[in-house]
Amino acid sequence: MGHDILGYNKAGENVAYLRFSKNDVNSLVVYCLLESSDYFAGVSGTGDSVSFTQQQMEKALENYNRHMIIYPGKKHFETWQRNEILKFLKNCLEMTKKERTIQVLFG
Repeated sequence: MGHDILGYNKAGENVAYLRFSKNDVNSLVVYCLLESSDYFAGVSGTGDSVSFTQQQMEKALENYNRHMIIYPGKKHFETWQRNEILKFLKNCLEMTKKERTIQVLFG
């Protein structure tokens, strides 16, 4: 169990990926940034896929605040996870610039 959040291009290729353990409350930050809390099912995502536009991804990136992600006593992991979230959002945004939308799976 866990949260696997994947971004796919129109060819079905995985272009962005995030992973959170089932008990990681920080996973909810990503669902909220993408205004997709309906796809949060506690220990994992619902398994549904949603299409996002460039405007939606820009908004998520604008609202991202590195200080939202906190892992007390695990500074190295905290920094790594913050960077992974930022990379995910940027990769999704770049894909929307090329293809107008990106499919995100909340697994």
